[in-house]
Amino acid sequence: MYLGHDLGTGGDKAVLINSDGVVVAEAFHPYGLDHPRPGWAEQDPAWYWEAVCATTRAVLAQAGCDPADVAGVGYAGQMLTMVPLDADAVPTRKAISWLDARATDEAARITRRLGGARLVKLAVGAVPSAKDVVAKWSWIRRNEPAVWARTVALTDATGYLVARSTAVVCADHTAGGGTGMMNRTRRTWSRPLLFASGMASLRSQAKLPTLRGCTEVVGGLTAQAAFDLGLVPGTPVVAGVGDVPAAQVGSGAVLPGAAHVCLGTSAWLCVTTSSVADIAANGVYSLPAADLSTFATVGEMETAGECLDWLAALLGPSAPGDAAGPTNGGIADVGIAGVGIAGVGPTDGGSAGGSSADGVGALMAVAAEAPPGCDGLTFAPWLFGERAPVNDTSLRGALLGVSLEHTRAHVVRAVLEGVAHNLRWLVEVMADHGIAPTRLRVIGGGVRSDLWMQIIADVTGLVVDTVDHPQYAGARGAALLAAVGTGGLGSLAEVAGLTHVAATFHPDRSVAAVHDRGHRAFRAALPAAQAHARVLRSHPGAW
Repeated sequence: MYLGHDLGTGGDKAVLINSDGVVVAEAFHPYGLDHPRPGWAEQDPAWYWEAVCATTRAVLAQAGCDPADVAGVGYAGQMLTMVPLDADAVPTRKAISWLDARATDEAARITRRLGGARLVKLAVGAVPSAKDVVAKWSWIRRNEPAVWARTVALTDATGYLVARSTAVVCADHTAGGGTGMMNRTRRTWSRPLLFASGMASLRSQAKLPTLRGCTEVVGGLTAQAAFDLGLVPGTPVVAGVGDVPAAQVGSGAVLPGAAHVCLGTSAWLCVTTSSVADIAANGVYSLPAADLSTFATVGEMETAGECLDWLAALLGPSAPGDAAGPTNGGIADVGIAGVGIAGVGPTDGGSAGGSSADGVGALMAVAAEAPPGCDGLTFAPWLFGERAPVNDTSLRGALLGVSLEHTRAHVVRAVLEGVAHNLRWLVEVMADHGIAPTRLRVIGGGVRSDLWMQIIADVTGLVVDTVDHPQYAGARGAALLAAVGTGGLGSLAEVAGLTHVAATFHPDRSVAAVHDRGHRAFRAALPAAQAHARVLRSHPGAW
């Protein structure tokens, strides 16, 4: 057996798989997300470890698995979340989430130091934003010098779990690639880029962890970690992977040209490519994949399922069946995956009553009452800024074309279609640069809604496939890495044939014209939203 964890924004998902890659047990444990100031987002790393311990024990019990039968452990973590560690591998502050946008000034300063946006795009592939790791490094160095002085290793969520498990501090190749400070072809830290970004001193560069291959066994579980997890000391742990490349593996979309979409709190489109294929103008970036010979070319949307959680909280309990509001786990972790759509109670660790899952589920049922195109109602899903297809942290969402004729059903369906239109825009951007996906394999909590899958097929015009255990694809990918690293599987290429397609959705051509018109309207929302954001920035007030 192989154990895999996917440490997400709202909680940890864990699976046990057998040597054929089949999931035999799964579990979920939620945790929170703090917003101490507007634009800030933090989590206590202790929550991560507590969740990992809980889900590990849960899957062992569920499967009736002897801990000695676990042959390897793999971790996948939320990318661009920063966890600085001291000399004892203890966090020196709370984790700064990938959602955090505090480092706006630092990102602008780094861009100027690197010679301006045009040169940065050529050298790095994308212009640093406030949400990027290198800007967060700079923010801590400038604003929390005592924390910076105590920090000896700048790790991410995956690196923290590996260090907590093995006492070995390292970073996997995908984590290094996510910083923008790595030579992605050679998979080594780039000293010129580090120097230009402000990490010039040897003392600063010494804080960068050693880079390791994702399937490389970095050590065995320490006695304390094994006790916490309920496993055997010495159980091999691989270096692990970021959540996007983990989903690439877990979805089976590992061969060049294959594409997958993750539809959870956020969303992304990932196409497997054989070389770097950045599209900097649209926030599309090529990460090193877990497989050394490929890349994960990704466009990430900041809010997708979170839009539904927000809407469920906004509309509140006034509607029959709606719940009180979000608990940070709605669609990504337990909403659509659990009580929301299935209606049978949470099967992955969520709580049935009073969760955002209930509210989201009620909304999804209502959405089917509205027609395709929502009678001209357009929703732009940029509720926390955006990365792709528009890289702008100041951007905010919008509802356009609202009339007295629009109902609750129109609003909910508009949210579903807005996420699909943003995805279509990403597909078109990639197609314009020669990496057009011809089929989408969708994973994540959103897969539980057949309506949303059909909307995505109709809006994008692409066939949509879903897979078994869709919300656990990242955890499955982490477990598969452990299987490869410990010799249970020969190579990552083998996993393409180990993933089962559960359902297929074909585009309804009869509504293509409606969605084409809707897509033009959606694209027209961008200039208005950007102008709105500019006005607010130039005239700051009490908001």
